Amino acid sequence: MSQLHGDCFEAIQSMLDSYKIPELTSTENPTILEIAGFPHWENVCSNILAFFLDTRQVHGFDTLFIRSILEAHRSRCSNQGWLQGVPLPQDVGDANAVEREVRTHDGKRIDILVDCAEVRICIENKIWSGLDNDLSHYREHCEKDGDERRFVGIVLSPDQIQSGKLDAEKFVSITYDDLFEKLDQKRDDYIGLECTRYRYLFEDFSKHALRFRRTLEMNEHQKAFLDFWKKNHSKIDTIESKIEEMRELLRGNGMAKAHVEKCLDRLGDQKIYIKGWVYQKDTAAFCLENNNKIGGCRIFWDVEFHPLRINFCLGNYLSDQIPSKFVDEIRKRISSYELDGPFNEHKQYKFAIKSPFEDSVCDEAVKISFQVLKYIADEYALKYPVNKNRAALAE
Repeated sequence: MSQLHGDCFEAIQSMLDSYKIPELTSTENPTILEIAGFPHWENVCSNILAFFLDTRQVHGFDTLFIRSILEAHRSRCSNQGWLQGVPLPQDVGDANAVEREVRTHDGKRIDILVDCAEVRICIENKIWSGLDNDLSHYREHCEKDGDERRFVGIVLSPDQIQSGKLDAEKFVSITYDDLFEKLDQKRDDYIGLECTRYRYLFEDFSKHALRFRRTLEMNEHQKAFLDFWKKNHSKIDTIESKIEEMRELLRGNGMAKAHVEKCLDRLGDQKIYIKGWVYQKDTAAFCLENNNKIGGCRIFWDVEFHPLRINFCLGNYLSDQIPSKFVDEIRKRISSYELDGPFNEHKQYKFAIKSPFEDSVCDEAVKISFQVLKYIADEYALKYPVNKNRAALAE
């Protein structure tokens, strides 16, 4: 190691030794969704919203949520022509139906669809993801079959969204602040009328939803760290540069490729059911050959060679949850490692070997992948026979 590098590392070590990361404590009590570990899951939040929008449910709020979201829509709607024929919020009656994940003709899914006698409210709920949905299909679904009810399109999100596709498809962006401001204005309408337990859920959810905003001011700990960053940015940049250098070194040493080859070799006859390849140099990816289509399966298994650990991910190409039987059986085969999850809305599960790269660690990773892939291949081979004449594809 050169003297320059030695001096650099000593300076970095001194900097890290002198900086003590403060213990971050929240000044606000956690909400039930934060305690449950689903703080930003759109599906969970949409389920709660759908429950309160449904006047047939036992919460006792009647049309409070429907009226409030329509008022928020009306106050944000810049094109008054879209409001023609839409009843005033106070004139909207009960919901005939409130549906979640409504499938359109092209397989897309509407987050929440509220059917009332004179209006259909189509809600796309966005927490921290971008607006990449084809809203035209949602609107066409709501206006299909000569339905004369007026269409109300809403994109609900923490912050205001500016997008040409909103105007093009008659959707209006409203924020969680907009919605809960309208709800709060009607506080006297529901206090004492609602079921107490659901009032607590409603108030807890309102506090939680208002924490979605990305524009929160920095707390004292964050300000202190920003100050530390400004004073030491050159040393921090050096650390980032060295970390990336190590990442490239590890990506280029063929671990992912070797992992694929060893796993397929150990799978023997079962490898005709498995397609394995290398993804982004550092990730070995496996999926089942199902119904004569490579990549057409539901289950996949990814192995990422992170510089400090080996990450595993069990996932599903579709948005449906992996059957609990699969997860339970895989837990048995890798019982010495903790399987976390699901860790995102696609119901993917992950865990890791948190050890530096050594031959024994890599061999253990191959053992784990073999056990998981063999189980999946055996299970699917019984249900979905694969054309064994194509065994050469797996060679």
